[in-house]
Amino acid sequence: MASEPLAHLEKAGSHGDVLKHIVLRSHIIAQQEAHPEGIMFVDTHCGEGLYDLGEQKSQEYEKGIVRISQNVDDAPEEVKGYYDVVQKADQYLQNYPGSPVFAEAVLRDVDEHRLCDLHVGEVKGVKKDPMMEKGDSFHPEAVNYFMPETDKHPVIFIDPSYTSDEDFYQTRNLMERILAKNPYATVIISYPLIENNRYRYTFTKTLKDSAKKNAKIGYYHNWVIVQKTGMQGSSIFIANPTKKFDDIVDEEVLDYLSAILLKVGRSEYSLDQWMKKPKKKVQPKGAEPKEEGGPPQFAF
Repeated sequence: MASEPLAHLEKAGSHGDVLKHIVLRSHIIAQQEAHPEGIMFVDTHCGEGLYDLGEQKSQEYEKGIVRISQNVDDAPEEVKGYYDVVQKADQYLQNYPGSPVFAEAVLRDVDEHRLCDLHVGEVKGVKKDPMMEKGDSFHPEAVNYFMPETDKHPVIFIDPSYTSDEDFYQTRNLMERILAKNPYATVIISYPLIENNRYRYTFTKTLKDSAKKNAKIGYYHNWVIVQKTGMQGSSIFIANPTKKFDDIVDEEVLDYLSAILLKVGRSEYSLDQWMKKPKKKVQPKGAEPKEEGGPPQFAF
């Protein structure tokens, strides 16, 4: 079984990273538009920040970011925005940026950036000195670091290495601890779709069921399949997304990725977004109707 740092290196620039970082960048921007007062972006398993692709034995990047680079002219705008970050990190594609670099590329001065990783003490490629904590993100008390008292909207990104099936279970538990503390918090989860894995089909259902119960706004979910065997594809789940995020990272984006990243067999993708309806206030019988106005019940 690969160590966590090695696992991050071996999947850097892969088809899973491409989908993950497109969604991550786009959703941070969407949350910024919804929260001009600022967001607090937290990366629970941040990794090293920048990965030397020359050290990658699997060469998964050749079937991910390299294919995007060869077809970027025809790409949707969300993909081009993602590729701009990759190019600014290293225009020669010798190094691939991790999630801390993608986040820093779009975070504003009013936003806050927090990182955590059990195995990494210093993150490469970031320049604005985000807060860094070396520790176990799955520890029950870690949620206090992820969610301090703040007026900024929390956007928490969970992406462990999944070198153990335990990571699936722990990821769901962490999401539930976050939502228990703030049911409006946004939680972004990236995970692999692995052939014959016990969580291959059940993990998404448990996330959706949990979000329906614990999240106040709803969820967004997508997946892209690119091959028949092994790591068949990847998936992104967001608890409490912005309204109509499925119009941003939409079917056009997923259809493009599905075609460009195809390895073996027939590619497939899926997209759905489910939003809770605000409860209507019922006027007492005989009461005077109140004028509409004031802040909305939900801030998307």
